[in-house]
Amino acid sequence: MGETVMIPIGYKQHVFCSDGGMVYFYPDPDASDPEDFDIGKFTISKNKLCAEVIRDYHNSPYYDFVVYDLKEKTSTPLNTIKDYTQYAQVNNLPLPEDFNDFSYHYKKFRTKPKWKLWLLP
Repeated sequence: MGETVMIPIGYKQHVFCSDGGMVYFYPDPDASDPEDFDIGKFTISKNKLCAEVIRDYHNSPYYDFVVYDLKEKTSTPLNTIKDYTQYAQVNNLPLPEDFNDFSYHYKKFRTKPKWKLWLLP
């Protein structure tokens, strides 16, 4: 039905879900021509979005995982699950088995009291 829902993840950033299927993130939503990438399961830890990258399209990135620093607005692409796991262990970030899908995060977001929904950095 053309409905897009979003979850604020901090620093004026959001993860979007279009039509209940495609989940995506805009690394720089203020850009004049913002690029996005499709993500699968993800988590937020230490002001970082840690996510699987979906590579279903011809213009998809070449890497399988990304760590995006929400505060600094920088991304670290990681080619394989092994690369991500090593990076996560060194930087004390969650491992891929700790990632969850959009519906999990959306339900968690929606169950907060209304006044807490606006307290993200």
